[in-house]
Amino acid sequence: MFPLSMLEGIANGQRYDVRIQSSHIDGVSISDFGSVKCVRTLGAAGMLLEDAERFSATEVDGVKLYPNPNNGEIITLNITGMDGNIMISIWDATGRLLQSTTGYSEGNLIKELEFAQTLSSGLYEVRVSNGRDQKVVRMMVGK
Repeated sequence: MFPLSMLEGIANGQRYDVRIQSSHIDGVSISDFGSVKCVRTLGAAGMLLEDAERFSATEVDGVKLYPNPNNGEIITLNITGMDGNIMISIWDATGRLLQSTTGYSEGNLIKELEFAQTLSSGLYEVRVSNGRDQKVVRMMVGK
């Protein structure tokens, strides 16, 4: 993570090609510049490698959520090992139900969820249940 507030002219939510040169802990040595990487700025907190952003996912007990973290607009769930009517619900950190949907699975379900309203930055729970089993995946929204 790198504090973007230290760099003049860097805007949030933009993509930049960067090369990084690190200063060693001894305060004297400096490494060579690394290869050019595409990064996307993520608020004032720092930046993510573009490749890491594209393939980042969280998987818990057969429920894979990606991208995670995300921008609060849309996610994809790949649910394996659950069959029947599947209930998917999104909960905020205060325990408030924000959105729910259903689907039918014969062992594998891929469901794309577009949020009715863009979610604010923060932590959320995605709960997946078929009436017998419930699985919970934590989701991070960052802008």
